[in-house]
Amino acid sequence: MAATERRDVGVLLAETRRALDVFEEHLDKFSTVLDELEAETARQRGEQGKRKGHGWL
Repeated sequence: MAATERRDVGVLLAETRRALDVFEEHLDKFSTVLDELEAETARQRGEQGKRKGHGWL
């Protein structure tokens, strides 16, 4: 493999690593938001059940 090709592969690997890092950050944020939405949904369902006199649904 020529030096230029090795450098190009190295650049591609570095760009891929950076892209994966960004993806992982976004995935972590999405996971956090999803957890918050699930908790809020559970809380709201609990309040609806209490208003109906059934407790947790």
